[in-house]
Amino acid sequence: MNPNTIEVAFDHNHRLVAGGDGSVRFERVILMLDGDAAGRAGSRTISTKLHHKCEVTVIALSDGTQPDHLSTAEVGSMLLAANKERRDRHRTEQR
Repeated sequence: MNPNTIEVAFDHNHRLVAGGDGSVRFERVILMLDGDAAGRAGSRTISTKLHHKCEVTVIALSDGTQPDHLSTAEVGSMLLAANKERRDRHRTEQR
């Protein structure tokens, strides 16, 4: 697994499974799932479930790309680009 990623799991009801009591809180989540139909569907499902609890950014990977096969530099570059887009969007909204 890439050292810049964490894995989270959802149960069959699409509830976040995080530790013993599930009380983990996030202010912002960046999703980077597989670049296939299942990964895109999963990103939509997870984003829909979380968007009312925290800010959600989805990094869409090209077809066939898997996050765990990306280098640290590739992941870092994608995260920097996502953060730049977020900052630019917030600046535009504040005007």
